[in-house]
Amino acid sequence: MLHDSAGRNDESRTQATRATALYVQRIRALVRQVGALMPMTQQDAVERSAAIVLEHIRDLPAAFCHGTFGPATWEWQSQSQALSLTGFGRSQIMAAVIDLARPALLWAKQPSLRDWFFKGFGRALSESELLVLKHMSVLATAEDLLHAIHLRDRESISAAAALLRGAIARPGSTLDSGSTTPVTAKQTRS
Repeated sequence: MLHDSAGRNDESRTQATRATALYVQRIRALVRQVGALMPMTQQDAVERSAAIVLEHIRDLPAAFCHGTFGPATWEWQSQSQALSLTGFGRSQIMAAVIDLARPALLWAKQPSLRDWFFKGFGRALSESELLVLKHMSVLATAEDLLHAIHLRDRESISAAAALLRGAIARPGSTLDSGSTTPVTAKQTRS
């Protein structure tokens, strides 16, 4: 529902392209500023990923995005069995795949989470989204590492650095091993 609220008009696509480009450029600039704190291989990976995302940016579906969607912004309400989201400070119309970057890292380790996510997501990913998803994961984990460095939180730095190494190490898409096609009600009855 959140993603669909952006609409499918030219204004949304233009806004998404501009906001996504700014997002990518901001991460690039931050990595360049703290370059000495990151291994050169990670800096190079961020640069490559940024270039690939920017190359395909106009082909990515627009959506109203959370902006930092991932486990750190999820709150499970056990009584109501509902998931609540926090941290909407970076919400805006961007490429929808930005909100999939952090969960995709979980899907690589637990494909059943991917399957359940796409069951509820309501659409398959476009070819462009599949192409850039791994690269968006590299950018998102680099952003998380930079945030942890800024906070000088050793535990968060260690965790974010490990996620960035994992995102860089995974060849191809983080969804290679499974389908991204939503399961319909008819399919679930079979």
